[in-house]
This record gives sequence, C-alpha cells and structure tokens, in this order.
Amino acid sequence: MRVAMFFVRRVVWSGLISGLPLGIFASAGCSSAPERTPMATTASGGASQVGGAVGGGGGTGGRVQVPGGALIGGATGVGGTRTSAGGASTTDAMGGAATTTGGMPSGGSSSSAGGSGPSASGGDTGTGGAPAAMGDPCPPTGTPCRIMPLGDSITFGADSSTGGGYRVSLFQKAVTDNHSITFVGSSDASGPGMVGGQVFPQQNEGHNGISIGGISDLVDASIAANQPHIILLHIGTNDFECGQTTPHPDSLAALVDKILAAAPNALLVVAQIIPMNVTDSTILSTWVTYNAAIPGMVQTRAQAGKHIAYVDMGGAFTANPSYKTQYLSGQVHPNDAGYAVMGGVWYQSIAGVLH
Repeated sequence: MRVAMFFVRRVVWSGLISGLPLGIFASAGCSSAPERTPMATTASGGASQVGGAVGGGGGTGGRVQVPGGALIGGATGVGGTRTSAGGASTTDAMGGAATTTGGMPSGGSSSSAGGSGPSASGGDTGTGGAPAAMGDPCPPTGTPCRIMPLGDSITFGADSSTGGGYRVSLFQKAVTDNHSITFVGSSDASGPGMVGGQVFPQQNEGHNGISIGGISDLVDASIAANQPHIILLHIGTNDFECGQTTPHPDSLAALVDKILAAAPNALLVVAQIIPMNVTDSTILSTWVTYNAAIPGMVQTRAQAGKHIAYVDMGGAFTANPSYKTQYLSGQVHPNDAGYAVMGGVWYQSIAGVLH
C-alpha cells in the first residue's frame, strides 16, 4: 500500500516545530469549541447554484481500501473508462486499474479499459456491490442516506468559494448517479443553496481548529442527535499545534472505537489526511507515520466485524506533483480543485452502499 506525504493545518506554538511562521494558522485551537474563519461564500438557503461536474481535470481517483475487499483506484489511467458490475460504464479521471486485496466486492468485478474520455476531479468508479466489511448502512431507496462529514475546518469547507468544501463535489456526484443522500451534523450550516438542481444540505460536523480530542468530546452527542448512516472522518491536522501532542495513531484509534461504539450500524470511513504546503521534516515525517498507521488500525477492526473502511486522501493529493499549487489554498486548506478531489475520493468509497 502506498503511503503518501503529509499535511498540517496551522502552528501557533513554537517549541516543537520550526520553519513555520507563527500565526499562519491563526484561527486554530485545541478545544472542542468551534472557531469560524469567514468563508468566501456562505449561502444559507440562498440561490447559489453549482451545476454540472464540479472541478476540472487532473484529479486523481485516490485509493479506497476495504479490508478483505477491493482496493479501488490505484494506478493512473487518464481518461479511461471503468465498467461496473451490472454492465454500466462510468468515466474515470486518473482512476486507473482496480487492484484487489483479498477479493473483489460482492456482486462482481470491476475492470478498466483504455481509450479517452473527459476528466473529472476525483474520478468515479463503478463497483458491483459493497464488501461485507462495509455492511448495508443506508435505508431503502426513497429515503436519503444520512452522511455525517466529521472533522475540522477542512470538513467545514474553509477557503472553498462556496463554503461547502468537498461536500459540494460529493453531493453532485451522488445526484448525478441518482443516489439520495443528505448531510447531517451539529456545526454551523455552510455551502451553496443549490447543487445540480437540488437543494444542497448544508449541515456538517466540521469545526475550525478542532483536534482529535475535541472531536472525541462531542462525537457521542452528535451521533445521538443526528443518527448518521455513514460517517466520513478526516481529523488530525490541528494536533500539530496542541502543545505537547502531535497527531498520534493511538488517539485516532481511541476516537474510532468511540465512534464505532456510538454508531455500530453505521459505516465509518477514515481518511489518511491530506498534506500541507510545508518543508519542515518533523511535520512531514509525523504525517507519514500517522497516515501509515491507519490501514492496520482499520483492518483490525474490520476483521472484528466492524463496519469500517479507509481512504488514502493524502495519496490522492500527492499523486499530483503540483498539488501544493493546484490543490491547496495557502499552506493548509484545499482550494476548490482540492476539495473536488476530496469529494471524488469520498464518493468513490461509499458509492457501493448508496441506494
């Protein structure tokens, strides 16, 4: 499995990390109290419309790992088409060939074909059904699947032109494929009013400046209040600034266990977090170590019967040698193109369980 290079969010303490100017992450914090950075656009039920495909070319399909199932994405295959089980074919943007690890998803196999086609950030992959580790979390067709985007300001959508971050691309892809989803969460609503001709659900559980511990403090209450069917977790960036701590695999594992206990029937997808635009060797090595621990942590729980998977979100960025300028806005947050890549990777990971 590929381990990508790493990212952070912002550093306001000077004892551990050198090479970063103080205050570049000025709105960061290390508590569960959400802090807000003004969005370029925060439309609350307004008429803002995002239609058609979100993002431009050059996106990567990323890697989606379901222990015991299929590794979807992987090698590059620009503009190729992928045939989903059941015969329908969808377009991949740098999604590449599917590589299996321990068997294919139930329902059939996926294959890639050459040829050319339009690119779409993130790529789409047709699958023949979800592996057993992912369960069947969503309600029957006709009832929206409740997805909780869980994390920090990257989940909230900081520096996104619409305020919706990756959630806009994810929702657009679901609408295009006639899947019914909605977003849930207790954080401030953010995002455009409409996407793809449908009202955009602006709810989320993204909190500016929050750490792994901060998410742990609020997750039980949020799950109880929102009853998600799918939880998308991207967390760890802000732990670089929390004094004596850095993102630690054991802290993430404890959070994952808390989420699984609170929502045993939901599907939890854990992201290997995106990189940031820094050169500090301590940050980079810590990012690699943190991300490298996630596959084994997820696999252990999947083998124990938990509904859990992970995505290589970091690898989806670093697969593009120009990701620092093409996918990031400054040093930490994605720009619109980066958020489109994230939305594509998230969608790829859950498309097989949507109805």
